[in-house]
Amino acid sequence: MVDSDRERDRGPSEIDEAVPAPLLMNCWKHHGPTVLARIDEAVAGGEAAVRALPTRLLQLGDAQMDLYLGGLPVAAIAAELLAQLHERALHEPAPFAAWIDAAGGYRTLEISDGSRWVLRASPVPGRHVHVHPARHSPHSIRAAANSMRSAILALAWARLRGGDPFDLALYNEARVGLLQLPPVPSIDPCDGVGELMDRLLGCARSRLTADSGRSR
Repeated sequence: MVDSDRERDRGPSEIDEAVPAPLLMNCWKHHGPTVLARIDEAVAGGEAAVRALPTRLLQLGDAQMDLYLGGLPVAAIAAELLAQLHERALHEPAPFAAWIDAAGGYRTLEISDGSRWVLRASPVPGRHVHVHPARHSPHSIRAAANSMRSAILALAWARLRGGDPFDLALYNEARVGLLQLPPVPSIDPCDGVGELMDRLLGCARSRLTADSGRSR
């Protein structure tokens, strides 16, 4: 069996400190709530911070990725995955690597919200468990790297300008002006980058609802 994600996802280009050790996960690629929080931070930082996003997004690479859009924070996902590894005495590097090798290079674990996560061995010291959402996992969407960049920049630019990311002129302003990518003739909210933006906005609304509920 060929695992296409193994070929396409070579892991983070830098350590994401939001993810507790010994896990390694690129949150820009794989955790929607973190992406939204970073968009919030960039918008709060003004136009210069938004214009700096393309450089930060170079780590997305050029391949497809799976983005988790569920309600669990990174810490909760990590805790559940690590609990399962501890239960099986697989949390240390040597037994974990042997377990992964015995399955052909990766394993998949399911957590409480039904999402499935792929685990691989990582060579990074202290971060030997590389994690990303499984393909077609619940609460996740598969996206091309340039679609991710375009969606993130359009959402940030629309917030900054007080507009709608689905406004074609505003979307292409961000895509062309900030990413140096060619303009698109239309945006379909049910497909491609349009679906990705719609799902990210839905994730943002869910976060607001959850935060409002906790504050009552």
